[in-house]
Amino acid sequence: MAAESVFSMSTRGYVQGDNALTTLYVNNGSYKLLMRGDSADARMPGAALLEGDLSSAEQSKLGEVYLESKKYGTFVPAPLIDSFVTSFYKSGIPVVRLDAAVSMLPKDGALQVTVVFKNSGREEVCLKNPATWEGTYNPIAENSWIVVSAQRMDSPQKESVRTDFFGGTAMTNAHRYPGESLCVPSMQERETTFRLFPRQRVLKGKYLIGASIVVSEVFSPADFAGPLEMSTSNQMIEFPRDYPSTPAEIRAFAAYLKAHPQE
Repeated sequence: MAAESVFSMSTRGYVQGDNALTTLYVNNGSYKLLMRGDSADARMPGAALLEGDLSSAEQSKLGEVYLESKKYGTFVPAPLIDSFVTSFYKSGIPVVRLDAAVSMLPKDGALQVTVVFKNSGREEVCLKNPATWEGTYNPIAENSWIVVSAQRMDSPQKESVRTDFFGGTAMTNAHRYPGESLCVPSMQERETTFRLFPRQRVLKGKYLIGASIVVSEVFSPADFAGPLEMSTSNQMIEFPRDYPSTPAEIRAFAAYLKAHPQE
């Protein structure tokens, strides 16, 4: 039986929630890959809508995979399509490619966390404004949030640092982005800053830092609309001094931990 040439396959296997699906569309020798994030193991940071052409061998193999996928129902297991998703995520032409990078430093008695959103695709992307993100983990309510983690790389102990979930109430430059959306034009970036506290002391040193980000809604482009559940690209930062170290920082940090006990 001849393999079909127009079809799609969706999986929940790259995320921990239920809504940020990855879908691979195939149409007579071309593909579109809608990757809403890879929070499961962070092999593919960011989120993207990509397209490209298929070789005859790829078209044939995907047709075989599609026939096999029918036994799984609406959602296929990620391993079934992972080799194609991984390859196309690296080589596809980005209609939208949204990435984020994180940094942090001590400021004003707390930490300033900077999250830079970058779009390397050809179309503008507009997402729910971080100033409106709920900042709490609640998958049933489909909240938007960020959580940052870092590991010290210049110490044998490899000390780790983690923040609580945070969102709009911690944002310090919300005035730069009025309205319900944050739009990132093609080949541009937008910087957001947040004031927050870590769960542990942060010692001076070199850290590998990254974040998990859940966005309940992307507004445009239409083919990219919906939720995202993505990881950022990890990057190395230099944390300039111990935190907390000044009397004001020590008081503020202690007050935060008292008000927000570890669950």
